[in-house]
Amino acid sequence: MPATTKSQHRLPCYPNLVPGLHLTDINQLWVADITYIRLPRQFLYLAAVLDAYSQRVIGWVLEEHIVVRLTLGALQMAVSTCSVKPELVHHFDRGIQYAYD
Repeated sequence: MPATTKSQHRLPCYPNLVPGLHLTDINQLWVADITYIRLPRQFLYLAAVLDAYSQRVIGWVLEEHIVVRLTLGALQMAVSTCSVKPELVHHFDRGIQYAYD
């Protein structure tokens, strides 16, 4: 079974801004994660960005490997299809796929 979170790394992690956040509209909190899809002969990785208020997927990418374009592509799709507000919080686990140097 493939691993999707590798949180043991030395890259900087950002603080969790979600606790205490009161959602009143869309595009205040986007939640991102990676999972895998088992197919008969391979696994595919799915990165998705979900708007927490509407519970809608607003960005996603499928790849054969966990690479930067997986997470970045899902975020770029979300940004290109939604109105980004200055107070928007993009929340994700602390996996290395989301830690940028």
